[in-house]
Amino acid sequence: MLMTQSLPTPTARATATLDVGGMKCAGCVKAVERQLQQNNGVVAASVNLVAAVAVIEYETTEVNPDTLAEKLTARGFPSQPRSLESQTSSAPTLADRRRIEEKKQWWQLAIASALLFLSGLGHWHHLGGPEIPLLSDVWFHWGLATLALFIPGRELIIDGLRGLRYGIPNMNTLVGLGTLSAYFTSLAALLLPQLGWECFFEEPVMLLGFIFLGRTLEGRARGKASAAMEKLIALQPPIARLLGETREGEDAGIEIPVELIRVGEWVRVLPGEKIPVDGEIAMGKTTVDESMLTGEFTPVTKALGDRVAAGTFNQSGAIVVKVLEESHNTLLARIVAAVEDAQTRKAPMQKLADTVAGYFAYGVMTIATLVFLFWYFLGIHLWPQVLMPVMGEITHGMVAETSPLLLSLKLAIAVLVVSCPCALGLATPTAILVGTGIGAERGILIKGGDILERVHRLGIIVFDKTGTLTRGEPVLTDWQATPPQERESKSEATNTSTKLSARNQLLQIAATVESGSNHPLGTAIALEAQRQELTLLPATDFHTEPGLGVRATVTSDRPLNVCLGNGDWLAENGIVLSETVCEESDRQAQAGKTLVYIAIDGELAGWFAFFDALRSDAKETIARLQAMGLETILATGDRPEVAEAIARELGIDRCVPRVRPEQKAQLIQTLQQQPHTLVAMVGDGINDAPALACADVGISLQGSTDIALETAGIVLLAPSKGTLAEPTLASAIAAIQLSRATFGKIRQNLFWALGYNSISIPIAAGVLLPSWGIVLNPAVAAAFMAFSSVAVVTNSLLLRYQLRMSR
Repeated sequence: MLMTQSLPTPTARATATLDVGGMKCAGCVKAVERQLQQNNGVVAASVNLVAAVAVIEYETTEVNPDTLAEKLTARGFPSQPRSLESQTSSAPTLADRRRIEEKKQWWQLAIASALLFLSGLGHWHHLGGPEIPLLSDVWFHWGLATLALFIPGRELIIDGLRGLRYGIPNMNTLVGLGTLSAYFTSLAALLLPQLGWECFFEEPVMLLGFIFLGRTLEGRARGKASAAMEKLIALQPPIARLLGETREGEDAGIEIPVELIRVGEWVRVLPGEKIPVDGEIAMGKTTVDESMLTGEFTPVTKALGDRVAAGTFNQSGAIVVKVLEESHNTLLARIVAAVEDAQTRKAPMQKLADTVAGYFAYGVMTIATLVFLFWYFLGIHLWPQVLMPVMGEITHGMVAETSPLLLSLKLAIAVLVVSCPCALGLATPTAILVGTGIGAERGILIKGGDILERVHRLGIIVFDKTGTLTRGEPVLTDWQATPPQERESKSEATNTSTKLSARNQLLQIAATVESGSNHPLGTAIALEAQRQELTLLPATDFHTEPGLGVRATVTSDRPLNVCLGNGDWLAENGIVLSETVCEESDRQAQAGKTLVYIAIDGELAGWFAFFDALRSDAKETIARLQAMGLETILATGDRPEVAEAIARELGIDRCVPRVRPEQKAQLIQTLQQQPHTLVAMVGDGINDAPALACADVGISLQGSTDIALETAGIVLLAPSKGTLAEPTLASAIAAIQLSRATFGKIRQNLFWALGYNSISIPIAAGVLLPSWGIVLNPAVAAAFMAFSSVAVVTNSLLLRYQLRMSR
């Protein structure tokens, strides 16, 4: 009997981004990630506190983003999937949502501040001022505390209790528990005076006032941290002026949303407008300011056929642009998407911080409980002097000394309020947000916190030669038929109709073989053939071997089997270089030139010499990298003589010649085996893609290519030649400096966040009370907690000033 078994259907996976609101601390980040990962079909989830987004990878057959957003909303984190439609002009932008949140925070702060002011007036007589009858009454302070809880504090307390209910306590849970404990304890003292407790209704008012003040300042600081990203998004014009099918120069066009523009259509751009699409100029001439994407402030002249990019500024002339990319696939859109992705990629130390913060609220509530039990049952017996009244204690005249219950409760409340998961959660994402924003402004894309951490540990940096250390524009300086006498006779025998010289016939054949190539050396041959006005010959059977050469059959008076490439390529095809040619090759190589050989019908026919000028900043770049403690290595497919000549001129530590593109990845892997050494690769992002992907940090000098955006960890943003200013090697140094400076801020922030909690929680728990009589008032604890988050965000903002001073 034949048994059949159905194969499982492959599961389709997709990635979605959710805009998530309501997150206040790193505990919220961990809670949202946990809520997402608990759903069947969710493969991975990464949440960013500052950007307020969650990036999820999911199985399309199991779950959809709308369902996940609904579940998060029900848990107190208002969410919605981000899509192309949601980012149109009709939907609130990131800046709009931030303005709404800031307005809400200012409203809460204003009410809390008014209540705090009235509470302060009621206690004015304790500081030597006059007593105001109504404002000094304890019932008045009860009213202020009640209003504080039910108006500005209502949302905070409800969110905290909701988190506790669903097993995801957060900072609002801690603040809410502390505030409610102070309020209900004071209420019990007010309603039951026989208990002998003191009332401290000012505590909830002051606590909420300081909390909202800190959040407002923190929100403004976060807005500044994300300003660069918002400016980048704002570069995209929402409207384009579409021309009709006649495409006449006088046609003013019709304004439509840029999302509706399709490839091949024409749009008109007037002087003083932003260019809405990626395309090429079909009519007109102008100058374009491309500084917003490249950092280069010199306007670039654009004429017929030149490329232009969305978001750049048309300065001087009216132009018509033929659309080459739809709005979601423009360079600007890809940069924005890559920066957003970078801001959600976490550094390993951030993952640890988020894990700690995920259990932070539970830990703090446990510590607060233990503090209460310790002082109530043991501490007051060990140190009875702690119950003595404190000078200036506000008691509303009801008690003369502190009761054991109130002292224990106050210390527990102080522990709840002083602890700050926010600082821990903001430490890494704010620094990454500022750093990646600065990078985007300067044409440098750092693709995540993990890249920042690796850059800090780099020990070796490997350079490609062509297009990296050199300009990538080799020029054919000389070529020769070998030997001249034989080639001249063969020329007459094989091409009697054209009567070309042996040199030009050789150039004609080589240009024909390279006609379908985009290799820089092939381009140089083709350009020289055009200059000599040589026509290409018929050719078939093309075969290219990356890093070696090309083979084809060229038809002149008869079919010719042609091999064109380096010495290894000829050797693989059984062709031996003569001693005379080897000597000439050595001479050219010592001058820093690259040689390519050509063989016809199995015999060496000649050679071509190319010179690719070094970048003007190459030598200085190498010296500065070495001063930063990095070992520099040159990896090239050239002959040893050429590689050594370039390494010697630039001062590179060592060179590895005759390396094919696929062998560069093997070289990187070999270098990575050295202990405690991370390796960076700097290349053009095309032929070097395997090495860029294999390196601990890949740095691409060709940011416009999709493969560069996929494989490199740091991308120096520059579209194809002729569009925007090309990146320089100095940009690679700037990228490394920016990465190191950003990582330094992350370490400072984490040190502050961990140090703050490590010191403040024990002080709030009363470790200084027996010997020094110092107790942390809950309201003061709230102020410390609020400003600890502000300190972290402010320190991240100082990164911009630090980099400006170091330039």
